[in-house]
Amino acid sequence: MQMGYIIQEVVITCPTCQHKSGVIGFSHIHREGALQIYDKVLNDESFFFHICPFCHGELYLDIPCLYIDDTRKSMIWLTSAVPNIDEQTKQFLGERKWTDYTCRIVKNAGELREKIIEMESPYDDRTYELLKMGAYRLLTPRRQEQYPLSACHISRDTDQRLLVFLDKQAKHTGCVYKISKRIEQMTQDLFEPIWITVQTKQEKGHFLRFDTAWANQMLEGAIQMAETSKGTYAQLLGYWIHCIGQEIFQCDITVAEK
Repeated sequence: MQMGYIIQEVVITCPTCQHKSGVIGFSHIHREGALQIYDKVLNDESFFFHICPFCHGELYLDIPCLYIDDTRKSMIWLTSAVPNIDEQTKQFLGERKWTDYTCRIVKNAGELREKIIEMESPYDDRTYELLKMGAYRLLTPRRQEQYPLSACHISRDTDQRLLVFLDKQAKHTGCVYKISKRIEQMTQDLFEPIWITVQTKQEKGHFLRFDTAWANQMLEGAIQMAETSKGTYAQLLGYWIHCIGQEIFQCDITVAEK
């Protein structure tokens, strides 16, 4: 596999005016060989979009793209369809081996940016999915209506990760909260033994998807386990929820006992 990137020419049809346009997208981005492209992926929200030359509507370029970071030994497939993804990777990479790489699947450009930010941290990307879901569950129903889960994401400022809630009524408007290293470490320490226990196959070298749906299922299982045990784990989970309130929202959360 050559360093840099591979472009792909496709023809897309505008859903608004039905005109066809020839566009160029990316089917492969290698971070070390294409730092300018890498910067655009993270910072240019229009990078995966095309403006129709006829009606000027904005079209998302749904082109499968494999992102590779050899420094961190990670790969991310950006694709809305994921059948036989490991076989597709083999066909794409040829003789190159990736059995020691952490591999993930994302379905859109926003998820790709977020997953890159998560995987460039010292912590497992699942830590941030659980933190995001745990914090979101603390919002009132009115706030959840205002800040939908689909618009909640992880960002960063230099080396600090941020939790962002975007307002569905006002574009580029929302709330940003700093994620402390204490709550990052606490989250990983609390949940890592669980996700290791429930994983169904060898993780390295297999493309897996960890998102808010996975995190919600994991939290539901942890809550059920805590309710059943009512022991040390229940106390730890309650303390974790309390610390999310303190570390992220700067407020005290009281967990009611059943």
